[in-house]
Formats: sequence, C-alpha cells, structure tokens
Amino acid sequence: MTWKKDKDSGPWDFTPTFANNQYNEGNKIATSADPVWTLDDKDGTPITPKHTPCGYWTSFLTPNPPPSYDLYSGGDNRHFILLRDYGTFPSNFIITEESGPFINAAIGNGWALLIKENGSLWAIGNNSTGQLGTGNTSDLSTFTQIMSSGCAKVACGDSSTNLLIKTDGTLWSCGRNLQGELGIGTSGAGTDSSTFVQVGSDTWSDIAVGSYDCFGIKTDGTLWAWGLNINNNLGCGSGMKTVPTATSTGSNWMSIHAGVYSQCAIKTNGSLWTCGYNLYGQLCLNNTTAKSIYTDTGFVVLAASMGQFDTMFINSDGTLWSVGLNTHGQLGQGTHVTNRTVTQVGTASNWTLLDLGYNTSYVINSLNELYSCGNNTQHACARGAGSYFETLGLVDTDILSLYAGNLNIYGGKES
Repeated sequence: MTWKKDKDSGPWDFTPTFANNQYNEGNKIATSADPVWTLDDKDGTPITPKHTPCGYWTSFLTPNPPPSYDLYSGGDNRHFILLRDYGTFPSNFIITEESGPFINAAIGNGWALLIKENGSLWAIGNNSTGQLGTGNTSDLSTFTQIMSSGCAKVACGDSSTNLLIKTDGTLWSCGRNLQGELGIGTSGAGTDSSTFVQVGSDTWSDIAVGSYDCFGIKTDGTLWAWGLNINNNLGCGSGMKTVPTATSTGSNWMSIHAGVYSQCAIKTNGSLWTCGYNLYGQLCLNNTTAKSIYTDTGFVVLAASMGQFDTMFINSDGTLWSVGLNTHGQLGQGTHVTNRTVTQVGTASNWTLLDLGYNTSYVINSLNELYSCGNNTQHACARGAGSYFETLGLVDTDILSLYAGNLNIYGGKES
C-alpha cells in the first residue's frame, strides 16, 4: 500500500513492522501490545495511519486516508446513500456533499453508517428495523448524527442488523434480532432494537455482518459468531446462537469477512480460512463441499473479501485471485461464467486493497488507482454506462480508502 503526500511528491514507502508475531492490517484497535504499520515519508519521518473497516458482507479493514480528504461515492442512490444529488444515480465516482473528515464507514442494503474523525456516528437511509439507532423505525432522508463521540468502527450486512465497536473496544448492536443477530441472548418477533445495545463486556477488534448472522474477533484473537446458523455455517456447532459463541480453538485470528452463509477469516500468519456454504466454490477449496468448521485454504494472503456468493483475495505476492458466482462478471476473469476453481485475475502484482459488493468488485493498487468490475445496475461500478463489466476497469485515481455497499461505494480521495 502506498499513500501520497501530495500529487507532486510521489508515494511514501509502505513498511510493515511486526511485534508479538502479529500483523496489524488495520483490523485491531491499538493497544500497547499491538504491532503497527508505519508509513515512512521521504525524509525518514515515521507516520502511523489510522484504520477503518469497510464493506457490504465484509468488515475487511483498510487504511484510512490522512485527516484531510474528500469522500466520494458512486452507484445506487436510493435512500440517499450517496450523500449528494438526492434521488439521482450518477454514472461515475463523485464527491459527496457532506463534510468530514470521515474515518470509518459501512454500507448496508439501503442504509449507511459513517464515523467522523471526532468519533461521532452518522446515519442515512432505510431504517425498517431500527438499525440506524435513532430510537424509532423511520427512514432517514438526511444525514443525521446518532452519537456524538466514542465510535471506532461499524459493520453492516444484508440483514438489517448493524454492529459497532466503540473506542473502548466494547461491542454494540442495533436493528433486526429475529434470529438472535443482536447477540444479547434473545430472538424472535418483537426483540429488535432501535437503539444500540451492548453485547457482553469483552473488548473486540474486528466485526462482520453477513445474512442473518454476525461475527467478531475479540482483542485476545479468538473468533466468535452468532445468529441464524443455516447448515452450521457459523462454525460453532448446530442451532441458532443468540450470544457470541466461540467458533474454533486458537487465539491468532486477525480479520473476519462475511458473505451469504459463508465466511473467510485471516490468521496472523496470513493464512486464509473459510467456513459455510460452498455451492459456487466460494470457500476457495476448489470444490463445492460445505464446511461447518474453519478450513485452511492453503493460501497466504494480504487481504480478502466476500460478496454474495463469490470471494476475491490478494495473494501474498500482490496478485489478485477470485472464485465463485460470476453472473455479472464480478470475478474479473473476462467472462460471466461461474468459476468454482480459484483463478488469478490478470497479471498485475501491485494490488493492495479490495472490497466486494452485491456481484460487484472493487480493488485498489499501489498507485492508489481504483478499479471495478461486475454488476453495473444503478452504475454500481462507477465507471460509466453498461449493464455489467467482465474485466477490471479504472474508476478513479488517488483513492486511499474503500467501502463497498449493495450496489454502491464510498472512497476517500486526496484533497
């Protein structure tokens, strides 16, 4: 990953430093024991960036841009998700009308949550189960502050449940709870919450929301899940789980990413593990056998993300790979034929960040160039007209952060 000091001075050197045999890819709230990523400016001055999660059906955590940057958006603008030109559907990536700076964002299926640099939480969009935390179920057509401070990262998914980690590491949930998604020991009709409620008392470093299920990694590196648990996809036994339940032994989990009834997780050594539904080969095992426990794929990765029924990851050498459902060309492999075998995407080896939406994929390279492919309904690819794109194409340059939604996207761009 490279960040640019300005448009004339070129990129900074990106240098990872390790401690306690762990990566810090941005997925953890920093403690004195955590390793850090550092960015060394040309004069040797170390700079430590902040980090933020992103994404629809994933909480892959990506570096935030420096404090001064512009928030851009593209794609589906129903429920006013794009934060500008309300009711229109721009064909390209455009600057939003809301002031920041923003350090964190997540887009759900018709709503969005954003965190500003001062830790305040803001929301817009559909609020059918109270998932925006306003205390009611009325939709928000204007950008509205929900909390004034103390917020660190958010996660949204397909179902109307949101997760929030506060700056003290505590976990909070809001919205739908029919299948126990809130993680507070209840489920069923009438148990939704229109305000954020605390989930236990432990501290957490990463979160993800899938389709009627939720996932998190505690600050001790253990991996937990709760919710519907279709075909034991949670990786923690059978039956609905209404409180966070340990998925496996070990305390070396680094990040978690959720699809529809399937998940992928990265350990601190970079190994990629998957669990759940696998009809389209999205578990990266080159077969279609579902897994009820997390299984090592054999890949060592820099980043990974799941879409609806597809998976894309950046290998340790910077190359890009994909597998799964491909009805709109979201695998970036030049066709719209589903591929159940993990396959390299192009030949470039400078990919650094990625996030997947609903059959749409977004990737950033070391030059901070944003590319997209897949479903272009409502201009979700943010690269002009067309129903879908089977290969990656340039969206914009100088993009420093990335948050994918259902059919929309946010990105932080150099001012």
